[in-house]
Amino acid sequence: MPVDSESTAKAFFVNKIIEQAEREGIPLSKAQRYTLAWSETDPSFVVDMELSKQCEAEIPQPEYEKKIKGLIERMFKRDIETNKSLKETYKEAYKTLKQGDHFILIMIGDAIGSKLSWFRLF
Repeated sequence: MPVDSESTAKAFFVNKIIEQAEREGIPLSKAQRYTLAWSETDPSFVVDMELSKQCEAEIPQPEYEKKIKGLIERMFKRDIETNKSLKETYKEAYKTLKQGDHFILIMIGDAIGSKLSWFRLF
């Protein structure tokens, strides 16, 4: 999958997270899915304050981030175990996404950022 824009990179991660949540039977409400896509720099992102408020009412932000971080860790592990070449797609998508300001980057970085580094220090 070519990752040629921040929007494409974000869609890659959002879709993977939603698929993992469905695979595990972990519910992600419409508001929680919307929050995955939150961005300050993506011109295609449409701000919906009602969905933002709904997500905050459903789950405290630290719990939401923990929930998503776990999904990311497990999806990455599963994907790499089944198709090692996907790691390059993850790296490319992460690098592209880091060009902007996207909420999802916090959780990706915490969950698998060290595994997607181009240069390893050890």
